[in-house]
Amino acid sequence: MWIFGSWLKDALWLYFPGLLALTLAAALRPDEQTWGFFIFAFVAQAVLDSGHVYTTLWRTYFHPVERRRLRLYLWMPPLLFAVFFLWSWTAAPYLGAFIVYATIFHNVRQFYGLSKWYQRLNGRYRTDSDHLLYFLCLVPVALAHFRSDIEWSSYYTRADVVFWPQPELFKFSLYVYSAVALFWLLFEARLVVQNRNEWPRTLSVAFPALIYGSAFLLGRNQSEILFPLVVSHGVAYIALVGLSMRRIGQPRVRPKLAIGLVFLTAIVAGSLERWGESQVDFADPHMAFFVALVLTPLFCHYVFDAFLWKRSHPESARIYRPAAALN
Repeated sequence: MWIFGSWLKDALWLYFPGLLALTLAAALRPDEQTWGFFIFAFVAQAVLDSGHVYTTLWRTYFHPVERRRLRLYLWMPPLLFAVFFLWSWTAAPYLGAFIVYATIFHNVRQFYGLSKWYQRLNGRYRTDSDHLLYFLCLVPVALAHFRSDIEWSSYYTRADVVFWPQPELFKFSLYVYSAVALFWLLFEARLVVQNRNEWPRTLSVAFPALIYGSAFLLGRNQSEILFPLVVSHGVAYIALVGLSMRRIGQPRVRPKLAIGLVFLTAIVAGSLERWGESQVDFADPHMAFFVALVLTPLFCHYVFDAFLWKRSHPESARIYRPAAALN
């Protein structure tokens, strides 16, 4: 059973955008300054990376039942604003690194959630598959720190990521990573031989492993590393918010209009935020107010997502029901 009702729909929303981004990131180099790269960067950074953050509004503040359910929605934004204002104003270190690593963890958690969603739909739970998913995604992130061939300038600040070039350590760790990847392939092959293949769950591990492995082990610059991540995450998230709106009846509109509203939110809000980010120097303490203004919606999105998609959420039974149950 598939989340959107068929393997083709799942592939179009959850897998194809990331694969397309991998291809475009490798073909369109940022130093060439072409219109193709400019459009790709705008869609990846503004619409999908920044924009998907604001689509959470449809599950929280634009959803009266959810909005009244938790006081968290009242006090979390000012709390986060105060934290990031003080962090920036005092020029405390590692703000950029914290944002980058929190974003990576948030993205991996979405992949994990999709895998658990498939396991629930098909009634087969595999903890070992969950562990392998985390390993195949997070280890490439760690190994990228040992590379010496990445052209990295900055994303938020120059201290976004701390690199420690160690070619020999990278090479040895790559062997370990490859061995675990081979173990995962044998694990899945054994299920196929035993006629217990679970293609939805298998793809939910294979796809993020491919994206993270390709980006962090082969990517040569920021666009090749980050754009596939934000595209695969952003498109999937926007589609899943549209799906959840349909299933919980918020708002009461046709399914196609619901997904259209979500995408419109991402385009408008994301473009405005991306413009605002371009005006802010995250390393300048005098811009602490604007740094906090930009980061508060992002981390509200991270915090709210931590429980909006949990199985214990009151609306989870309606969101995670099989697509066939809607017909």
